[in-house]
Amino acid sequence: MAAKGEFKAETVNAMFNNVDTIVNFHRIFLSELSATENFSVDGVAKCFLKYSDFLKMYTIYVNGYTKAQHAYNTLSVSNKFDQFLAERHQSEKCKGLGIMSFLIMP
Repeated sequence: MAAKGEFKAETVNAMFNNVDTIVNFHRIFLSELSATENFSVDGVAKCFLKYSDFLKMYTIYVNGYTKAQHAYNTLSVSNKFDQFLAERHQSEKCKGLGIMSFLIMP
């Protein structure tokens, strides 16, 4: 993440926990789903069964939400952080969504 050089690593990790692992998994999982013939029920089911153990990684992310919220609240008083978010908000990759759209809402 680009923020690692601008903010403390532990703060970035608290906000985004294991998101890098999840993104990598999504690439593999999407590739496998895309390879199923016409997204058949059987093909999709087999894909979910094949990767069911990997879906447990979401538990780590969800359990870190309180830390993520605390890190966000701590950083939100910083002009540097506000500027960082404003720049990212304008990014085509973010599609106009703010940071809270990328964090789990309770």
